Formats: sequence, structure tokens, C-alpha cells
Amino acid sequence: MTDWIEQQVAQLHALAGKKVTGWSAIEMAFRDEGEDGKPVFEEPTAPFLQLGVVHLTMADGSIVSVQTYEDSGEWGLCPDVPTEPLKPALEGIYRTRRLEGLVTGEVSDVDTTLTQQGNIRTVELRFEGDRSIVLVAGEVYEDEDGSLRYCIDDESVLLFQSVADVESVNWWRPPSRS
Repeated sequence: MTDWIEQQVAQLHALAGKKVTGWSAIEMAFRDEGEDGKPVFEEPTAPFLQLGVVHLTMADGSIVSVQTYEDSGEWGLCPDVPTEPLKPALEGIYRTRRLEGLVTGEVSDVDTTLTQQGNIRTVELRFEGDRSIVLVAGEVYEDEDGSLRYCIDDESVLLFQSVADVESVNWWRPPSRS
């Protein structure tokens, strides 16, 4: 693990004991266009949201964002402290929105997993009541036949509401990353 990744892991683990009061994100559509010609942001077969970046609003008013970084063709997750709130996303397959209904409260523990290459693959934020938010570096690809493939270690942030949901996904890796 590089020094930089060690710093990122430490910053993520430092969220333990802090209180999350809200969530917002730049969301990316699962499909470029549905039957109505508009991007499709809900997908019944996907137990997650596909995001470009997610902002956690903390009880002290600060914001912590989680986004992705690229390392030799593989992607990982990293935290940042933005200086301003999310701006409205451009039209099309992106939209900016508050993520209502996600667990809030004190983060009781943080767990991270790394890829073989040493990049941050997942971040699990645990809350009271055995509730979690799991962030995964990944991406959804729409094939020509309309089917979707869920790629791990890719450039979006996938937000799950349980470890079981993460484990339920049939992950795909492009041949160059297998």
C-alpha cells in the first residue's frame, strides 16, 4: 500500500465517531435513455445508486465527499473535503440530488477493503442498529441488447445500503482487469 493510499484509508477511518446528518450526490443514470427518451435513474435489478461523487454532511456543518481516483487502469475510492456544496449537474445522464431515506447518525465503525493492486475497493460505514452504507468503486455498463453489466473497480461510486446487497451483485470485470 502506498503512503497516499494509507492516508486515504486513515481519513476514511477517521469518520468513526462522527455524526452524519445528510447525504447528497451527483447521480449517474443506469441507462442513457428509456422508453420516454429520458435517462433512467432507477433500475429494479440494481440494489444500489450509481454516483459520480457522494457528499456526507456532518453534524458540525462540514462536508466529506467520497469519489474515485484512477491508478494504472484500476479505480479506487478516496475522501475529500470540498470547499463548497454540490453544484447542479449538467442535463443528460447526471443529476444532483439529496439522498433522502439513507441512514444518518453517528458512524460507529468504518471498514475498507483493498484490491490486489492496493486500491480502495469498498468503504463500509456502520451505524447504530446494525445499519450500514457501503460505497464501492464500480460502474454500470449498458450492452447493445439493453442488458446491464455491473463492473467492480471502475470509475463511479456505487452506494449500497447493506453488505448483503453488495454480495448479491454478479460482478463483471473487463478482460484487461480479470
